[in-house]
Amino acid sequence: MGEPRMMAPESPPDRPREAGFAKFRRDFRLRQETRRQLTATLGNSPGIRVGRGPADLGESDVLVRREAEGFAVLISPYAPRRSAWSALRNRSAAYVCWLAQAGTHVREISGNTSDGNELSCATYSFCSFGAQVPLPDYYFFRDRGYAAFRETAAESAQPWDARSSEIIWRGGPNGLGLPAVDPAMTGHPAVVQRVAMAQRCKGTRVDFKFVAAACPGDEAIYARAGLMGAKVAAASWGGRRYAIDIDGYSNAWDNFFHRLLLGCCVLKVASHFGYRQWYYDRLTPGEHYVSIRSDLSDLEEKVDWVLANPDEARDIAQAGQRVALEATWDGECARVGEVIERNWAG
Repeated sequence: MGEPRMMAPESPPDRPREAGFAKFRRDFRLRQETRRQLTATLGNSPGIRVGRGPADLGESDVLVRREAEGFAVLISPYAPRRSAWSALRNRSAAYVCWLAQAGTHVREISGNTSDGNELSCATYSFCSFGAQVPLPDYYFFRDRGYAAFRETAAESAQPWDARSSEIIWRGGPNGLGLPAVDPAMTGHPAVVQRVAMAQRCKGTRVDFKFVAAACPGDEAIYARAGLMGAKVAAASWGGRRYAIDIDGYSNAWDNFFHRLLLGCCVLKVASHFGYRQWYYDRLTPGEHYVSIRSDLSDLEEKVDWVLANPDEARDIAQAGQRVALEATWDGECARVGEVIERNWAG
């Protein structure tokens, strides 16, 4: 008996299993990186053994299992693509940490190390849109509950009346869908949400621009469409009343949390796919943030409202900030242990 997992069909029999030096090298790098991160975040690392799990593990899935000498980190027996391997190598340590927060009767957990947009049969994910249970994301683990950024936010956050009313967003054109900048595609539901947002914000009071793209050619296309802008320091939102949060391939992970810490009234564009993170159940639209429909049909209405009602927006910003401030490293570690124990079926 063990943790319940969503089952996937057996992989095709002709899919190559890893072996030989490539397997040895991958195991070594995963073990070393996992131990390095655990030591950096927790001050020490338990014993880590890397091995291969069942064939129904997703390419980005990791199965973490307790052993006498520490933990086993088990991955798919099949060679992963480069993007999946990068996620496994860099993010598996978070799931080792989260399992360690639960009682020792919980023998194993399975986690999706991708942004949340890859095929997975794991029970847990950093960002979930369905039955997967969301746990604190890799950035929260890596930065120990955003400890350094909390100090930055405390130093840079200005009183509400001293803040600018500019509404600015900066990021990349990440997302699922068609990366179309053709004006004829405006309003098409298949266009990447961030690209659609950038197009819709042209000529409005919202400065929504990209700072980088996948390659120089893409950047040139976005620049010609008037969608590229200069980088803006993250801490500068401590001097702004408003911020925007919008999905990339899944939720933007630390962006929303950081803007809440900075005391911004966040205009959050609803997820096309219903993605959610571990703390979203503590947030209520209209109380902790301002919600914008995923199709952007009420964008101008919500922007006009926050600008015309700065006192109400301030109250929303303060309520959201309290939630973020209360979600401390120690508190979230305790919550994670409780969540994993509730979902254990051993």
